[in-house]
Amino acid sequence: MTNTNNTGSKSSKTQCEWCGEKVNCDMWHPVASGTAKDGTFQLFRFCSEECRENWVTEQDTAPS
Repeated sequence: MTNTNNTGSKSSKTQCEWCGEKVNCDMWHPVASGTAKDGTFQLFRFCSEECRENWVTEQDTAPS
């Protein structure tokens, strides 16, 4: 199965959103999703649960 982004093309985003480590997209990895201000769907990849938790905590505490 090929990972694709919201446009249906192969995704080039293979780095952890939190630490920048390479994410192996052929294996299971933690993700988070959201909607951008323009309404587009976004998928955020992480190399570990710890990085995902750190990112989510930062998102929850960031001013809107």
